Amino acid sequence: MTVHGGDLNKMAKKGPFYKKQTKKILQDAAHVIAVGPALYDEIVNEYEVRDAKVSLLNMGVNRHTFYPRTNEASPFDSDHKHLLLQGT
Repeated sequence: MTVHGGDLNKMAKKGPFYKKQTKKILQDAAHVIAVGPALYDEIVNEYEVRDAKVSLLNMGVNRHTFYPRTNEASPFDSDHKHLLLQGT
């Protein structure tokens, strides 16, 4: 199963019943994929899933291409609005 964040950050925190069910589901899964290092740590530490059953696969962002660029001017014209659409 793949954990994207909302499943742990929102649903499991709605109450003890949901957290218990989430823990059981994670522990019973054949394998768990975390899409970020914080989620990986939470799955292993808080939900007590063996780290051998958890893989860390980031969301597919090339961090060499996409990184904070504070010293570069924006390539976008500030007089116009821009729309960013992401989809699969």
